[in-house]
Amino acid sequence: SVPGIMREYRGHTIYAGGDDVLGFVPLDSAYDCAQALAQHFADALQKPATQLQAERPPTLSVGLAIAHINTPLGHIRSLAARAERVAKGDQSAPDKQRNALGITLAVRSGSTSDIRLRWDDSAAHLAFQGWINAFCDKQLPSRIAYDARAIYQRTDFGITADPTLLRDIRNAELTRMLAQAYTRDGIKLEQKQTDALRTRHDALADLNALANELITARWLTAKTQRDIGKEEQ
Repeated sequence: SVPGIMREYRGHTIYAGGDDVLGFVPLDSAYDCAQALAQHFADALQKPATQLQAERPPTLSVGLAIAHINTPLGHIRSLAARAERVAKGDQSAPDKQRNALGITLAVRSGSTSDIRLRWDDSAAHLAFQGWINAFCDKQLPSRIAYDARAIYQRTDFGITADPTLLRDIRNAELTRMLAQAYTRDGIKLEQKQTDALRTRHDALADLNALANELITARWLTAKTQRDIGKEEQ
């Protein structure tokens, strides 16, 4: 059951009916919980969809909002609705809508960002889980994510910028940044991490999207306020 899955990930269900679910779950188990809910939904409807000869099986769009514990519940609910809209992807091509996880991260400093991962995009989820694991194992420093965002922001020259030139500038800046990156223990960033970051950046073709994925993954590793760090709240 949905409440049972939520409890398995130390969460609490507020309500669950049909394809609507609202609940709370800890940061460090939120991503796994979202995946489990989507898989449970797909498994439960696979047989009926087959019997009805549905052209495409039903899928679950999951919106996950990350907010400070002191954030008013009304605002958290609006953030969750925003995350759900991100997941549904109504602005995407028709064949890329729905069937996704949308995550909205609202930081107390005022920054709010979104990421979207389609459930059928295994490469995206593999990369995202890789960021989470790397942050947990301290193989990636938090600074990587924020430096990537800083590169994007300082090279945001507006719509008049030549797209090819802008891409080359950002690629060069990303390469320079990764070459100078070290873990918290002062160890040079491993080549496999550098390669993974560049591969994902090439797939996204958007440095800001990569930065948002990294920052969100960093938050999803947190078990305590100390894990997040004062500067990231």
